[in-house]
Amino acid sequence: MKDIYQSKRVEPFVEVRIEGLSQEPLVTEMSEGSQPEWNELLTFIMRGENGGKFKKDDLLNNRIMIYISIFDRELIIFKDDSSQSEYKL
Repeated sequence: MKDIYQSKRVEPFVEVRIEGLSQEPLVTEMSEGSQPEWNELLTFIMRGENGGKFKKDDLLNNRIMIYISIFDRELIIFKDDSSQSEYKL
C-alpha cells in the first residue's frame, strides 16, 4: 500500500486545565522532536473562600482536579497523484 502522506515535523505541546476554574486552559509553547522538554511556568489565578487567599485547611480538604494533556501537532502533506497537488494540515 502506497503512503498517502509524509510527515515533515512534529510539534508537541501541553495543555493544563483545572476543573471548576473559569479560566481558559493554559498551553505551553510547542517543542520539537521525539523527546520534547518544556521549561515553562503556567500560572493559574485561584482564590479561597470569599475571594481570599487559601488557608492550609482549604488546600488539604479540597479535591481539585488538574488535567494535563499532551498533544502532538504534526504537519502532514497529502499528495494527490492525479493533480500532483499538496495539501497541508
